[in-house]
Amino acid sequence: MQSNPLRELVGATGSRASYEVFSQYTVGRMLRILFDLLAEWKLSGRLALAWDESAYPLLPPFPGRGDLGEVELRRLSPPEAGQLFLSLACGEERFAMAARLVENPGQSVFQQRLPVELAWGFSAPLCEQVLEMLGERQREIPKEPRAEALSAEFSKRFIKYLESHLLESRHSLSLITGILRVQKAISSELDFDRLLELTGEIMRETFGFAFGEIELLEEDGELHHKKSWTGPDEARDQAEIRILLEQEQQMELFKAGAPVFVSDVMQSPLVLNQRLIRVLGLRTAILLPLHTATEGVGLLKLFYSSQLHLGTERLGWLEELSALLANAILNAREHTRVFELATKDGLTNIHNRRYFEEQYDLEVQRQKRGSGALCLLMLDVDHFKNYNDQNGHLAGDQVLIRVAKLIKGTIRSVDFLARYGGEEFIILLSGASLVQGWRVAEKIRTRIAKEVFEHGDKQPGGCLTVSIGCAAQDEQIQRLEDLIKRADKALYFAKDNGRNQVAVFEDPEVTRDPS
Repeated sequence: MQSNPLRELVGATGSRASYEVFSQYTVGRMLRILFDLLAEWKLSGRLALAWDESAYPLLPPFPGRGDLGEVELRRLSPPEAGQLFLSLACGEERFAMAARLVENPGQSVFQQRLPVELAWGFSAPLCEQVLEMLGERQREIPKEPRAEALSAEFSKRFIKYLESHLLESRHSLSLITGILRVQKAISSELDFDRLLELTGEIMRETFGFAFGEIELLEEDGELHHKKSWTGPDEARDQAEIRILLEQEQQMELFKAGAPVFVSDVMQSPLVLNQRLIRVLGLRTAILLPLHTATEGVGLLKLFYSSQLHLGTERLGWLEELSALLANAILNAREHTRVFELATKDGLTNIHNRRYFEEQYDLEVQRQKRGSGALCLLMLDVDHFKNYNDQNGHLAGDQVLIRVAKLIKGTIRSVDFLARYGGEEFIILLSGASLVQGWRVAEKIRTRIAKEVFEHGDKQPGGCLTVSIGCAAQDEQIQRLEDLIKRADKALYFAKDNGRNQVAVFEDPEVTRDPS
């Protein structure tokens, strides 16, 4: 087992010394209590200090001459980086500290709060050991009667501090743990929609909010709502509710970039829909602007039904969360943009033929582990050349965009839609039999035929329609091309027999109704 020099030091110097692992903030409070007592009681004595301020940013500044009354100050250099030493001789009292950082600090706000291993106490042997480590010698200190109460008063104040800050310490630990969990969860996620969903999930688990929202900065320079999240016990139908903030104040808050804690959202002039706040039972809120080192990205809003206790220091820690989320969002947005350029059709914003071919191979593998059913639809806009010739290509483009939206609104999220080329669309129906595929195709055809398109009344038949060919995957199909040929054969059967209909390929025949 690896030895611990501080623990061994305590064991060798008597029962009045203790070994602890504290936060820097707690060590800083211990020093502050000690310095305050020496100044208040105007005691005389000798104090030797040694630590690197850059390694311990949360400790109070070194006291200057006269700050501690008659106490003689000696500021020394620590033997090694990350070490801390203090030795106080005051009358009969001897107080000492020997500490080291568990890890070396860096620039991160969390690393600056790394735990500190500490040997400490009102212990003459420990004081002698510390002075020896510092290369100093023990000196006689004049008797100071009031100093005999120093250890008792220090213990009283330190215990009072620990009791009053226990809840805050738990909140601090929970906050840091939550932020690190968010960092771990989102660090490798590059899909933008999934990132937003994942952010809500992990933050709901770690921060326990009742309602959350995220708004992102768009090209128009305004913040736009992107996602809402409900708490773990809330109804999912609340996920699209929005809590509106006064726009001018919201933008000022966003540009300022600092986290804001709203202690009473029911009374805050920042919140516009107070009635909704009361219905949801929300009491407090954290408003966190999301900023990288160079730019603003968005605004995160977390609302709570309980009364939070969030001090200024812990609120500042949220800036770390801001940078994490902002950088993750920018990375995911850029990745998604590049991915869509490669896989999406520029006009209709649905996937292109190349990406469809890749997804088909994946779906075939999935179906081998499942039902094995797979159905392909080939769809063609009837008399599309006539529509373009009569109304122009811009009007024709609008037809293709609307047809794509109508198809997407009819099929399931597990199905896959792509533009095959020109006025043709291709649809892969996951887990669907031939009969099920025919029914979906009929729904699509009917929905488009009922839709009112501009200039559609000038089309043959008095409306804009589509023809659809349907084919199912079976053991004879070895490649996507084979399945497409079957669906294409069915499509041309539908077009040759009057259009505005669905035809299915049933080897070796093509029919209009597979049932």
